[in-house]
Amino acid sequence: VYREAYGDEIRTRRFLDQYRGKGESDPLMPSRDIRNITGATLSARAVGRAVKKAIAVLEVIGDTPGEPESTPAPSARRPEGGTARVREAHYVMGTMLEITLDAPSEETGRACLRRAVGEARRLDAELSSFRGDSALSELNRRAGMGPQPVPADLFRVLEQSTELSAASGGTFDVTVAPLVRLWQRAGHDGRWPSAAEIAEAWRNVGYERIRMQPPDEIELPAHATLELGGIGKGYAVDRMVEMLRRSGVKSALINFGGSSIAALGPPAEESGWPVWVEYGAILRGPMILRDMALSTSDSLGEDGRVAGHRVGHIVDPRTGKALENAAQATVLAPSATEAEAWSKALLVDPLLARRAMATRPWISALLFAGSRALADARFAARSGWKPSRQ
Repeated sequence: VYREAYGDEIRTRRFLDQYRGKGESDPLMPSRDIRNITGATLSARAVGRAVKKAIAVLEVIGDTPGEPESTPAPSARRPEGGTARVREAHYVMGTMLEITLDAPSEETGRACLRRAVGEARRLDAELSSFRGDSALSELNRRAGMGPQPVPADLFRVLEQSTELSAASGGTFDVTVAPLVRLWQRAGHDGRWPSAAEIAEAWRNVGYERIRMQPPDEIELPAHATLELGGIGKGYAVDRMVEMLRRSGVKSALINFGGSSIAALGPPAEESGWPVWVEYGAILRGPMILRDMALSTSDSLGEDGRVAGHRVGHIVDPRTGKALENAAQATVLAPSATEAEAWSKALLVDPLLARRAMATRPWISALLFAGSRALADARFAARSGWKPSRQ
């Protein structure tokens, strides 16, 4: 289930040799260890992280004498309560979507699971800015042309996005794409953007410039561009949870690329679903989720260098500057959409975001910055995990 839809087995020894003799903490440098890769479906960094996790597991469990060299893993197992547990992973929205659920039978479980995957694919076709035929791309093309009718899900996710932008003081903003693209071009050209370039791109940013008329009309000003990469997976997770709940599923875990996770109920005879968060090549947890969503964002998760400076893929919509300080935020919330937005806001302006979140008792957060881990009291109470260093 983890194989790409296109391609073949790895044939180049050089690609395999880069992993030999390396442990979990050893870095992999795509520019040095991984060469001549262009247009890969999965990023080299993601592949490297997955391999290092596998190495770490093997180092812990070692070899078990007397056991067969390989034992086929069943596609479904039967947990407590006489139900079948099924799990599948699919490549959707440019990342891995993993769903685990308990159902009366394997056949019923797989049918429910694949309907949820189908919903994620449908939303990808509607909300992706990387697909020229998506509803979002069409809306962007019609910026400055007056009110435009849009599908219900696009209207709903943008309605939620503008509400969250206002609540976060503009630290989360789906109109930030012109600034993000400016910094991407700067990284490609190897030069720092000028103040004039930042100001020009910043003029096309601002969630308050979006005009929405229920039930289905949205108007964008000329040159505005919407990008839902910071919230789209969360919205898709919420829709999948709704679909599974309507199908009668009472226990499920949806993991969308590791950055957006939602738990539906607890597993049978357990208090919740165990989830680990990776920070600094160490897995932190387990955090126990039950009828709750979790989102994790990293300020330098897809970092690069611009004129000798290390910068991340997140840009402050209020200033037009790319983030330069390493930090990671994990947010617990009733919905994955909300958790996604606040995890970005925390990285952009931790103090402002924490003050705003203090008025929302249903949200809790954990912030890593260097060797420090800062969690509010609600986070420990809800997840069952408390960082060792405050």
